[in-house]
Formats: sequence, C-alpha cells, structure tokens
Amino acid sequence: MATKAINGAQLTAAERAALTPSLLVNLAIGGHIVLTEAERERIPAPLLAQLAIGGYIELTTKEIEELPKSLRTQLEIGGYANRGTALGGAGGSPSSTHSHSDGGGAVSVALKPENEAERAVLSALRLLVDDRDNVLVSAGHLQRVCRAAPDYTLRLICHHRTHLLHLAGSRSAEIAHMIRTVEWELRGATECIEHYRLDGTPGPEFIHERLIGHPDDFTREDLHGLLDHFRRPEHPIRKAALTLLGNYVASFAERIAAEPPGMSEDVASLKESIRNYGFNPDLNAILHKIDEELEKTADAFDQVATMRHIRSFFEELHENVGRELQRRKPNVGNGTPLGKCGQAIDYLERKQVVTEKLKDLARCIYSILSDGNYGVHALKASRDFTRLCRNMVVEYAVTLFFELERRLAEPGDN
Repeated sequence: MATKAINGAQLTAAERAALTPSLLVNLAIGGHIVLTEAERERIPAPLLAQLAIGGYIELTTKEIEELPKSLRTQLEIGGYANRGTALGGAGGSPSSTHSHSDGGGAVSVALKPENEAERAVLSALRLLVDDRDNVLVSAGHLQRVCRAAPDYTLRLICHHRTHLLHLAGSRSAEIAHMIRTVEWELRGATECIEHYRLDGTPGPEFIHERLIGHPDDFTREDLHGLLDHFRRPEHPIRKAALTLLGNYVASFAERIAAEPPGMSEDVASLKESIRNYGFNPDLNAILHKIDEELEKTADAFDQVATMRHIRSFFEELHENVGRELQRRKPNVGNGTPLGKCGQAIDYLERKQVVTEKLKDLARCIYSILSDGNYGVHALKASRDFTRLCRNMVVEYAVTLFFELERRLAEPGDN
C-alpha cells in the first residue's frame, strides 16, 4: 500500500487505516499523503513532534497539550523555528535539530527537501530503514529516485552515514548494501576510495565486491591507489587490483596491436583521398574487403587471401598515383610503364613524388607483402602479421597522398 502511494495512486480509507504510524509519517514526509486528524491521533508523540519541527504539520493546541512535558517544553523553547528534516526513527529527539552528528533524529536545515525529487529520496530512505521485511523499496526504485536528486542523496547519506548503515545493517545486510551501492554509483569509485582512506567507508568487503563484479568502475589510477593502500600481498583487494591492472595492460596491448591510435582516422582520410582524386573505386572496395576479413575469425589460409588483397591495393595505388601525375603534369614523361609495382615506385622517385628513403620503404613493404614465408607466396599467414601489413600499407598510403599533393602543387612540368 505504501508503494502504491509513492507511485502516485490514491489510497482508500481502508488502505490508509491499515498503514502503521511509522509508514504514515514516512509518506507524509515524502509528500505522498496529507495526514488526517484521525491519522495524527495514531502517531506517537515523539514522531508527531518531529513532523512539527520539520515543518510538515502545525500542531493544534490539543496536540501540544497532549505531548509529554519534556517534548512540549522543547518545542516551546524552539518556537518551531528549527525546520529540520527527520530521517531517524521514533527515538530521535526534537532537540537534535541543531545536531550534526550521525546519531539520527532531525537533521539540519540544509537537508530539508526542497522539491518532489528530494522528498522522494527522503521517503525512500525512511521506508528502507523502517521496513524490517525489505518489501517496500526495491534496489531499482531506490537507485531511480536517488539518481533524480544525487546531490541531496549524498548530503543525506553523508550526514547520517553511521545511523543509516548501523540501523539498516542491524536489520538486513541487503539494505545496508543497497545504501552503499547508491552512494558508490553517485560518487564514483575514485571518490569512494578516497572516503575509505579517510573514514573506512565503504568497507573493504564492498570495494572487493565491486572489483570482482564491476571492474569497469575503476580507472588505472584507482587501482594504483588501492595497491598503495593495501600493501599486504595476500590481501584480497590487492590481488584483485593486480589482476585488473594485468588485464588492462594485456587488453591495451591487444587494442594497440589490432588498431593503433589514429588508425581509423587515417583509413577514413585515405578513402577520402582516393575518392577526391577520382582513382579506381576498386581501391576503396579492396580496403573495405581487407577490414571485413580481419574482423572475421579466419584460419591461416584465409589470411593469405587477405595478404593478396593488401598487395593488390599497394600495386593499384602506385599505378593510380603515377597516372595522376602524368595526367596533371604531362611534361614529366608518359612513357614509363606503371603496371609493375617496382617500376611505378622507381618512377615516382625519379619524378620527385617520393624521396629515395621513401622509395626504399615502399620497396621494403612490397617485398614483405610478396615474401615466400609470410606474404602472398606463402601457404599460410598469421593474423597478427596480416594486420601489421595492413597498418603499414595504410600509413604509407596516407604519406604518399601528402607527397603527391605537394608535387602537384609545384610549378612547371605542365
């Protein structure tokens, strides 16, 4: 029934009559119901006083007169000026409005909810702490309402950390875990680890659980910070952090080997240059085919087929570059056959498109692509070698287009 009210549904008189005084208070604080006179009569005096201090109700003269003398005196002295928000249970004293301790009771003015989202957070936490059977607030619901008001949630949890975790943990480890999880997700691993160093919260068991179940929460800096703090070799957190760092290094090496930084941008630039110069569209088709084949699981025989595509691209590229130079600068000489890759490379060096060293590099790459042990003439090729050749050819091709553009911009030979 309480969940029904939280979700915005109207409760019948019979349903409201079935609610416990504690639930009535929680729903009233959350702004889900307005207490009737009959319902207020069911609420114990300490809770009623807290509602008044929190500004949720105004006590009638009759209600004030029926309060125990100690409570009535405290309220009269305070003059209802202490507009706090009660999060603690019925044992909290109204006089604790000024207190900033973790002992429960009313909290400071700064923690009074200012909107519906903050009231929903307060209500959910109250219900969670008071619900012995843990059926009113699910982990999903708690996360949703807390994400809607993250700053308020963190202030509330921080102010009442000891009270919340002790009270919830004494009843249910699951409830305490839900509160820790919300705080972790809102603060992030880095800040929570720093909190642990300062005051021991969240506990090491919870940090270890996140390391195992949610390794993506942690940056490399977080892991190194944990290693600095947990120095005993046998400590579970140290072992888990070392494992994650090892996995990170291995996966980073694999990513670099598979796709070096900037490679995808270079491939895109290369394809654009091929289109802009009007080169044979088969060049881009071959590039696409090479990448498709490298993404698939393939055996060593398939890798040789990919190597053939890489070499075909390399050969076709040099022929197209040579023909573009001849078309744009007719006086450079058109008699050189460009159908053979070695001749095309030498031609580009003679016509100052590439330097001698770049020519040597091109010939070296072509020799590797044609190698009898690894290249197209081999029976088998390894996946790593094939990818290395693809990456070398892409980077060389990008450089070749830069050199072609420079050469075409030079005066003369027209």
